[in-house]
Amino acid sequence: MGVSELSKSKLRRRDILVFLPVPTLFLKLRGAWQRFINTLVCIQLQSGASDPSLPAQLLPRHRSTSCHHPGPDPDPDPDPVHPSSCSFQAAAGAVATFRCPNGQWQVQEQKSQQGGNGNSSEEDEVFDEDARKIIDPRSISLRAVIDVREGVLSGRLAKGIELFVARTDLSEKVKKGDTIRLVADSTTEKVDVDDGLRRGFARQVFETVLFTPGEDADLKPRKDWTTEDVAQNVVLELTSAHEDREIFLNHLDATHVGEDFQGFFVSHARRCRFGDLVAALEAQFKDCVDSTFVWLDIFCANQPQLTSPNDNTPGEVVKAREGYLTYGLHRAIGKFNASIIFFDRWDKPAALRRAWCAWEILGAITSERPLEVIFAPGQEEDFVAQLLEDPCEIAKIMADNLNLREASTFKVEDKKMIDAAVNSSVDGGYVTLNAKIHERVRKWLAQMARNAVTGARLEKEPLDLAQVLERTGFLLDDQGFYEDGVEFYEEALAIRRQVLGVRDIVVANTLGGLAAVYDTLSFFEKALRCYVEELSIKREVFGPRHISLATTLNGIALIHKIQGRDDEALGHYQNALSIRTEKLGPKHLDVAVTLHNIAYLRYSQDRQQEALDGYQQALEIKREVLGSRHPGMGITLIGLALVYKAKGSFEEALAVCKEAHSLYRESSGEDHPYVAATTNVVATVLALQGRYEQALEIFERSIVVTKAAFGEYNQYVAPGYNNIAHVYHSLGRLDESLRAYAMAIDIKKRTFHDTHPDIAVTLNNVAAVHESQGRFKEALSTHEDALAIARESLGAHNPLVAKILLKIAVILKTQGQMGEALRRAKEALKLRRLSSAKYETSMAAMLNGVASVQKVRGCLEDAARCLEDAIEDSRTNSAGKILDVSTSLNNLALVLQLQGRTDRAMNCFEEALRIDREMRGERHPHVATTLSNMSLLHKEQGRFDAAIRDSKEALSIRMEVLGAEHAEVGISLNNLASIHEAQGRLGDALLLYEKALVVLKCALGLRHHRVAPTLRNIAGIYKSQGYYEPSLRAYNEALLVSKEAFGDSHPSVASALHGIGALSLARGEQNLSLAPLKQALAIRQSTLGPQHADTLDTKSLLHACQRLKPRWWTL
Repeated sequence: MGVSELSKSKLRRRDILVFLPVPTLFLKLRGAWQRFINTLVCIQLQSGASDPSLPAQLLPRHRSTSCHHPGPDPDPDPDPVHPSSCSFQAAAGAVATFRCPNGQWQVQEQKSQQGGNGNSSEEDEVFDEDARKIIDPRSISLRAVIDVREGVLSGRLAKGIELFVARTDLSEKVKKGDTIRLVADSTTEKVDVDDGLRRGFARQVFETVLFTPGEDADLKPRKDWTTEDVAQNVVLELTSAHEDREIFLNHLDATHVGEDFQGFFVSHARRCRFGDLVAALEAQFKDCVDSTFVWLDIFCANQPQLTSPNDNTPGEVVKAREGYLTYGLHRAIGKFNASIIFFDRWDKPAALRRAWCAWEILGAITSERPLEVIFAPGQEEDFVAQLLEDPCEIAKIMADNLNLREASTFKVEDKKMIDAAVNSSVDGGYVTLNAKIHERVRKWLAQMARNAVTGARLEKEPLDLAQVLERTGFLLDDQGFYEDGVEFYEEALAIRRQVLGVRDIVVANTLGGLAAVYDTLSFFEKALRCYVEELSIKREVFGPRHISLATTLNGIALIHKIQGRDDEALGHYQNALSIRTEKLGPKHLDVAVTLHNIAYLRYSQDRQQEALDGYQQALEIKREVLGSRHPGMGITLIGLALVYKAKGSFEEALAVCKEAHSLYRESSGEDHPYVAATTNVVATVLALQGRYEQALEIFERSIVVTKAAFGEYNQYVAPGYNNIAHVYHSLGRLDESLRAYAMAIDIKKRTFHDTHPDIAVTLNNVAAVHESQGRFKEALSTHEDALAIARESLGAHNPLVAKILLKIAVILKTQGQMGEALRRAKEALKLRRLSSAKYETSMAAMLNGVASVQKVRGCLEDAARCLEDAIEDSRTNSAGKILDVSTSLNNLALVLQLQGRTDRAMNCFEEALRIDREMRGERHPHVATTLSNMSLLHKEQGRFDAAIRDSKEALSIRMEVLGAEHAEVGISLNNLASIHEAQGRLGDALLLYEKALVVLKCALGLRHHRVAPTLRNIAGIYKSQGYYEPSLRAYNEALLVSKEAFGDSHPSVASALHGIGALSLARGEQNLSLAPLKQALAIRQSTLGPQHADTLDTKSLLHACQRLKPRWWTL
């Protein structure tokens, strides 16, 4: 793959292969395998200002860049909506807590109706009387299990039985490694004694074979007997001889037999050593052994019946057995305190190769019972040995071997049944099961590493301790325990500086590893200091052109990029490229890596042609070195797809994604983060095309895969929730969107710290949802929180700060605080102009934001100039960002329309429509937005047929893509009604307005601010028809909605007051019209300015009212 240039300690990231901005801005990948996955899997959508260039972000919702005119009553809101004890929680409220004075487990259970010990009620009974003859729900004491182990080891149990292990295949059925029980010697069969032959029986295949001990098979020591050996030679020996007591429990003293479903269900693979299983249970419960009960199938089930072939078993028994092994088992598991799964090895556990273990884990998950993993003795030592040898391999070992999907059964039909049940009864199927196991193993690995440090402090010399600290720091960072990782790295660095001196190369390598963790935690200044010191030491030791400097230069470049210093970043990347080209040659894989990084930098600057050229150069090298079907091609193919997406070339983007997807699926299987990352890019393209339901399905599947790979609360899971939240926002499912964003924030806070920039990004998205809900105070407060975090973590001049300032300006504008809104917008634009970097918000988007504020204030010339600058910027500096051109054209047309320059406005709309149709497709919501705006311009020009045609097409697209209950459908109905009103078809208009009102209230709520314009339009129709009372009710409701949403001094409040005043005047009640008109004028003068068209309209009406004599004068 060419991204793994490890330092001598093997703990430095080899190269930072970057292309996807996740909330940390870029992923800093460590370890060849983990580093690659991390980059791929974290494609995040951000709901922000229009910025279609970002791979981690969708375009804003379709109404984000174009203002809807709600009808004849002008709405000042341009609708900028864009997107030492261990406790388990048991089901149904039962809580089982396991404690011991020395920190071990004992059971203190609060019983509930569904969980807990004791006999089940008749309603909840799992097994009927006949079934209990095969499966006994009672548990066995752990003390009794230990006694069985001791009896086997001493020879007290299975007395005289000898087992052998085949050295080679002994028949077509008896294979190498199979266990054979000695049943007779050769003399009983008249075989020559000198041959040394013995007769053995292989129960697993029910076949007798002849073998020579020491040649064909070796004696199996009793300490190596497996659980299956104990089941066959201890349990079956006893129970087969007693037809009335075929379950082992029935041969025990009553004190060793528990109640139904008491204690813990134990899942295990029978091929593992029985002694290891028992030792693991002892270690788990320690001083609680005498009070612990477990359910083990070999002791609690009818082994003679369950292990006999079907053709030798009565039909009713076969049926009962199959009933238990299917859904009866799951009901049983749900009754125990918790489930335990036994791993004989940490790296290749036999249990995960046994499909019935998958079935048992599924039972624990579906019944919402706790699940714990326990390990055989010695596994801690084996893991620590791997940690010290090469910690980079640990994550790869986990990924390669902890996969329940690959588990098997003896019977093919059993495997089919289990696979079908897993996929149908658990969201995500095997991916979810694997995630549960990965999470528990990950925690065990971290704890074992910490234990290794504790031991090293007592036994190791300082430099040896530093090595353990460094490797533990690497592992903890790799597994998501970042702050612990930092502590261990820092201690290792301190020791090495003290012992070796501050300028030793080993110190430099440790600085590099520490910098990587600081980078992950967004401690960017600390990371940069470490990288710079590392670079200085390397130059001193190796000289200025040593190959190892390239990796450090890449790290420095990444930090500069994150902090918005693109020029410095590019300089360091180019220096690294120069060194690698000189030392390794122009066709080396590491050269391709650096070209890839530079291409990503160009991509993030909207210099798409340069990005395209860089990615293609990297691909050419990779094809030559790796071959065209190597998975290492995938990451650069995805980068290339993102460039095509940014350019609006969606079909090319999907084609490249398809190629990457094919490579990853061939090499890693369907349920791998490589594949999930590729489909994430596909989903972003689909969302940009308005195919939200398809995108949502892909994102939901992707997040399940990511959880399985990294754990439920890993940093790489959070972007998936952001993606899902954004699509929910686009679909108008706002509560679901907020819940998904809350999950993302929770993960980020657990993973990082409360002032991490990722949290600022997500808070910005949350604020956008609050804005869509009309909750402007919450939106503004959330934006301010995001701004504070961004300034603290990234600095006051970072482009993210500029983006948040622009979002705040938009909300202030919506609230009618025009002066402050314009100040914030200009501050954002100034910051954006000062930076050569781009973070989520292009210059064109900034200019559009400023123009939106100027437009509402009535500064139409200034707004038009901003939008023309935005169009020019998109056409020249954004290297083909044609979709930005469409956005700016649409907004410019709206300004031109207000200026009365209708012909040019129509030209702008038509060009925007052409671009949208070509780039996004005929049925995209953006197309609907432009059509809707064009229809209102047609209406203004008196071209009613064209207006109705475009308005109906917009309505059709929105209903098809977004659903009939989406707020945008309500807007389309409102706009269509306004056309009928302009034609004088007041009855048709009123009917459509009322339909629009129902849709808007259902979608947004009864008191959402976007309901007010339609209420005012309805009031206007009633007034025109002479129905003054219903008109007044509608105006008063609009006034109430606007005041609740914005307060007493908002232009929307002024619009309602203006309508009430005009209505009173129409009724001849001049004395009642003066007060509302004066209030409306005062609000419009303070918020919109004295020369705004709305202000002049109210002023004119007020003067007309004042000139009229009150009606009583004429009496």
